[in-house]
Amino acid sequence: MALVLLSAATLAALFIYGSRRGHQRRDTAKSQLKQLGVYVALYESTYKAYPPDATSFSRMLREVGTDERALFECPECKGRLDVLWQVAPSGRWAPPGGTPYTWTEAGITGAAPPDLPIAWHLCRREHGDPDFPVLCFQGRVDVFAPPPPGQKLPAGFTPPSRK
Repeated sequence: MALVLLSAATLAALFIYGSRRGHQRRDTAKSQLKQLGVYVALYESTYKAYPPDATSFSRMLREVGTDERALFECPECKGRLDVLWQVAPSGRWAPPGGTPYTWTEAGITGAAPPDLPIAWHLCRREHGDPDFPVLCFQGRVDVFAPPPPGQKLPAGFTPPSRK
């Protein structure tokens, strides 16, 4: 009987620990995306433009003393966040049912739609987390349900595409 109780207590503890780890991973991803949003806003406030490319943004991060690798790296898979200017240095994005927005290699402008995704992490679905965080242009982090098996992207999430 004691062995059964001990086993049950151990399994319960492992379940609670695993659940907490899932919440911690999810919170870490959201936190990284929010930090990235703060740095994009800092860049815009400093240079009166949005980052045109990864090199410019990296230079600003080094100037303010930020560990760039920690900001852009997933703590679980060590994969990098997908960031707009790396995925599509120039491109086009259309919100569902909305007007398409196009940008050039000079970068995005203040006229970008507030829902324009500027950073996300596609490998999140492989961690078994129940959500998929995406940093939007206006700085908020939207959370999408994970994609169904066999699909790469969650329903409702449209990443920007190259021109």
